[in-house]
Order: sequence, then structure tokens, then C-alpha cells
Amino acid sequence: MKPTVEIVTATKQLIKELRALDTHNRNKKKTHVDYLRKEIREGRWTLTNQGVGVSASNYIVDGGHRLMAIELEGCPPVQFILARGLPDYSQKYVDQHAKRSMADTLTLFFDSTISNQVIGALNTILRVKNGWNIGKFSPDILIAEFEENESSIKHLLSVEKSKSLSAATLAALIMTHHQTQDERVLQFAQQVTCGEMLQTGDPALTLRNWLAANTRGGGAQQNERYLKTRSALEAFLEGRRLTKLYARSM
Repeated sequence: MKPTVEIVTATKQLIKELRALDTHNRNKKKTHVDYLRKEIREGRWTLTNQGVGVSASNYIVDGGHRLMAIELEGCPPVQFILARGLPDYSQKYVDQHAKRSMADTLTLFFDSTISNQVIGALNTILRVKNGWNIGKFSPDILIAEFEENESSIKHLLSVEKSKSLSAATLAALIMTHHQTQDERVLQFAQQVTCGEMLQTGDPALTLRNWLAANTRGGGAQQNERYLKTRSALEAFLEGRRLTKLYARSM
């Protein structure tokens, strides 16, 4: 069977037909299906070279998550590339290439280097705004968030040793600087990164010591790191001494 490639528009009949062929694939990841459903629902589904592939033996070799998401959203008329007649062994090579990170995507969009640290901070900001929903955010949402906070990001990245800041700590600093435009946020960031001339009770030192002793990752730890940074920063801006940090919601 000679391979064919075409751009198709989803219909209930087509999706039903293709879903019935999805018999030799990995288990579906609910989080990714939910992400794709949201992209469809909010109008961000985009035609790309990544579509649906069907083998010569008539089973899906790629695109199972996309098909499930389309089906669960009621089969709206979204477009995708459909390749048929692919060699059966082609499934072994799907997703084995170098995956483009979100940092790569934003770097290409802005024609300027966007670090993984900044992507992590943007994800944290979005999670804060969404009640700490640990879902995946689309490139469009991350781009909009970057554009909204671009000035504050650039100011904070100009601070000496700013690359040492965790994504959650950087997110807390970015949000406060963006909301207040208070340049003392940069002074606080400098104190946290460099630790010079600090004394017991200085909020930056208290935060710095806590961060050094708590380096584990994970969603809960990220939440705590963000909240304690906000708590220490608030004390600094109010001129209060601080010897113990509390992760209270802002």
C-alpha cells in the first residue's frame, strides 16, 4: 500500500473510524488529552505537521491523544494531517526526535533567548492565577503571560546572580514588581542572590537560608517556595524584621 497524506476536517464518522483503529498504541495520558480538549474548546487548535498516522496494517501509529480529544469534544470541524499506509515499523520512530521545549518555542517566537527558568516562572504565575492548577499551558497562553510581564522579567534578570533563583521565587518577584512597580523588589532580589551585609531578622536572609535548606522539587514545594518568597518580600517592603517564614496565601 502506497503511503498517502492529506489535510482532513474532523467529522463524527471519520473520528469514529480512526478511533476504531487505535488498537496498538500506548495508554492515553489524561492530562494531555485534557490539555488538547481545552485547546480545541478555546479555539487554539492549529494545523501542524503533527497529525494522525495509520499503518499499512490499518492501525494508528501516532495521534491517538488527538483523536480522543476531538471525540470527547464532540468532533468539532478541526483540521489535521492524516497519513495512511505508513510502514508498520514506523511506530518505533514516532517521538524519537529531539523534542522542542517550551523555551525553544518562545525563543523562536520572540527571536530572543527565553530560558527554562523564565518558562518555569511563567508556569508558576499561571498556576497561581488558576488556583494552583498543575495543568499544561499552551504556547499562546505562555506568550501572552510573557508579554504582560516582560518589563519586570527583564529587570529581575538584570540582578546579579539572578540565574540562581528558583522558578517559584522568580515568579513571586516578577508578580510583585509587575503589580507594584516598586524598584525595591530588585534590591530584595539582590540581597537574596548575593547575601551580602545581611543580619539576623533581615527578610532576605531568612528566605535565603530557608531556600538553601529546602531544595526539593514538586508541586507542593513549588507552592510553598512561592508563598514564602512573597511573605519575605512583603516583610521587606513593609520594613519588618522576619525570623520565621510562613506559607500563607496572598
